[in-house]
Amino acid sequence: MIHFLEEHNGKPSHNPDGVTYDYSLDEAIAADERLHALCIYETHENVSPVVGADSSRQRVLLPHVYGHIICTKATQTKGLAELFPDRPDLGALVRVLTLRNETFEKTYIPLGGIIENVPNLRVLSASDHDHVTDDGQRVGDPGVLTLQWAEFAALARAAPNLEAIRDLRVGKEYIESPNPAAPPAAGKGKRMQAHGKELTVSVGPLTPFRSLRVLRFDAPVKLAFTGSTVPKDMFLALEELQLYSCHTSLLKLLILCEMPHLRILGMYGRALACRDAGDFLKKHGKNIEELNLKSFPSDDIFKTCEKVKKLRVEEKKPPPGYSTKGWASSTLESVFFVSELSQLKPSNRPWMPILLDLDAGKLPALESVYMRIRWPSGEFDTKKDFWVPLAEELLNKGIKLRDARHGLSWIPRVGLRSSLKW
Repeated sequence: MIHFLEEHNGKPSHNPDGVTYDYSLDEAIAADERLHALCIYETHENVSPVVGADSSRQRVLLPHVYGHIICTKATQTKGLAELFPDRPDLGALVRVLTLRNETFEKTYIPLGGIIENVPNLRVLSASDHDHVTDDGQRVGDPGVLTLQWAEFAALARAAPNLEAIRDLRVGKEYIESPNPAAPPAAGKGKRMQAHGKELTVSVGPLTPFRSLRVLRFDAPVKLAFTGSTVPKDMFLALEELQLYSCHTSLLKLLILCEMPHLRILGMYGRALACRDAGDFLKKHGKNIEELNLKSFPSDDIFKTCEKVKKLRVEEKKPPPGYSTKGWASSTLESVFFVSELSQLKPSNRPWMPILLDLDAGKLPALESVYMRIRWPSGEFDTKKDFWVPLAEELLNKGIKLRDARHGLSWIPRVGLRSSLKW
């Protein structure tokens, strides 16, 4: 599946390098119906280009056809992996790749044939990938684009202008099973699940990601390295890092790197509650402005992330005894509690101290708290609503409680006053 990157509407065509041609893409298509032969067609086993148009029209269309490729099936990704080694000229046209490489047999298609032949790649992401909605929920199908560590590391060398890697998985690696029935059939890809002893993977020679600004990935792979093998400028341009989960060895590797431009950080996996996560924050937290966490933060996190402006917490409910009394930040402007909330009052009661304990004196910049709630519309519903009295108490502190879906805050009604009931 190939998707055009731009809408032209009769305007002159531009390739990804900014070259202007004399006629538009629409005019070219109207002039020769055979142009459809330049598109990539899905077959049962692969995706392959069919040459049918003359060279001048190929020159116009190919940058558009190959500039942004979306493969929603592993068979399509497999076709690209077989095509690009034979047609590196086509791989050189690729700027954006959105791929899926997981098969129905729970194997994954190796991506080396693609990675080594897309030198101008700017963005790599997973098809049907896990993503964040407007109200802060991570939804979708994470981990559908899986690489081995060697493939991930090769991206830095093979695609030096790569700016964003989104929602892919650097998977664990295992010793091959001695059972001949266990490995997949030839050409079907590599196993994604454990069928032997887990390997500790050497990081190998590392090339810095010179242009990478966004990295969102899942990396449970266990790595082996020494400090001298990790370039300090490995992620020097990085501005956003989202770790959906990772092995502690990856955190140790990242601690060795300099990330002076890192402003957005997400930490979600269980391993991120370990001591290495604390060491990582001490090294890289000082410039963080947006912090996304799976769990409720400790009070100390506001000391290590002293410039944080936006905090997002995904945990479904506060742990027993948790309090926000110790939260102290001169920069924190907004807090997002993004879990879906129950309509039952008993289930929501743990949130009362979380909101009421927010101290405006310790949080002078705090303007808004966002939660997945719905405001009542009628007078009767308002008097019964669980969140209205909490919103009014926060307003007394100068803090607005907002509906995370629409950003709407509660506006007190004249003559109506709800009371807190524990």
